Amino acid sequence: MRAIPTRVGIAGGIEKHIPLFTALETGLVNIVVTDIDSARSLLTRPVARPVTA
Repeated sequence: MRAIPTRVGIAGGIEKHIPLFTALETGLVNIVVTDIDSARSLLTRPVARPVTA
C-alpha cells in the first residue's frame, strides 16, 4: 500500500483521534480529511519521529 503515492484517510469524531494519528505516524495515509476537533487533536499530539514527505 505504501507504493501508492497518495493515500487518503477520511475519519472524524473523538473515537477516531488515536486511529487517525496512528495511520499518519505509520505512513498508512499521507492526507487526512477530518473534522476540526480531530485536526486539533492531531496538531497537538507529540510526534515520535519526524514525518517525511
